Amino acid sequence: MELYSIIKYISIVSILLPLFYSLYLLLQVSKRKLIWQIFWFSIFIAVVEVAGWVSSYHSINNLWMAHIYIPLEYAILSFIYLKAFNSKIVNKLIIASVLLFILFCAADIVYLESLNVYNSYPRVIESLLMVSLGLLYFYQVFKDAGKTDLLADPYFMLSVAVIINFAGSSVINSLFNVMLSYSREYTRLSIMVLNLLNIFFNVMLVLVLRRAPRN
Repeated sequence: MELYSIIKYISIVSILLPLFYSLYLLLQVSKRKLIWQIFWFSIFIAVVEVAGWVSSYHSINNLWMAHIYIPLEYAILSFIYLKAFNSKIVNKLIIASVLLFILFCAADIVYLESLNVYNSYPRVIESLLMVSLGLLYFYQVFKDAGKTDLLADPYFMLSVAVIINFAGSSVINSLFNVMLSYSREYTRLSIMVLNLLNIFFNVMLVLVLRRAPRN
């Protein structure tokens, strides 16, 4: 099996790491909000991965699913961040950004990119919003750096994962439709990088879970 396929399959199953670990933690401590949030996020991603794999196996165009997946992913991750910020104004802005992003995704389908086209614009906007959330959390904790053990802070680890994953993928997503007109190797290389970033993000979710409060 070639490297491209190996990385692709590892990326698909890597969501099982945070899914099973969060389930294991929930069997021990059932009332921790962050653990529940990552558990349901992992379930959501697992369902998307399975649906994508099945449709791809049957040679069915599954690009339309991304138009639903991207706004839902941003909404879920944003609501996870609501617990991280101390400012009510920031939390209100996060909720407003979710609503506006959903509206933008709907407009993208109607006016910019159809359901059968790779949705580059929403992916890039989502990346910018997620990186902004990560940097905003960095700003919050660095103001009180002496009061916080950053390596023990689950939201700090989540922000590291978010910034690296979404910053890296934004460059590829912004150019993906253009690269489709070039050689197939450019596209395969881009997808490989996206899969590696996905694996990294899922592994980081396990580290976030290890730092989540237990009581």
